[in-house]
Formats: sequence, structure tokens, C-alpha cells
Amino acid sequence: MQVLIVDDSKVIRMLVAECISELKHEVMHMESGAHVCKILPPLN
Repeated sequence: MQVLIVDDSKVIRMLVAECISELKHEVMHMESGAHVCKILPPLN
């Protein structure tokens, strides 16, 4: 499973990513919703 973590705090992103990775999921993280909107296609 792929998991996208979005949070302004780098510390929070890293902590959550570590927990998710331990569950054997693929993790991608970004610092803002604006960055996410630039790379992901719209959900229709």
C-alpha cells in the first residue's frame, strides 16, 4: 500500500513515516497540500 503523508512539520512527517514504514507500506511525504496538488491528478 502507498501512503502519502502531508504535514507542515518535518518532525511529524518523519515520525509518521517511520511508523507507516514499519508496517511495510511505501511512504511518500510532502510539506503542504499545495505541493500535493501540483503532482497528483485531480480525483473525480
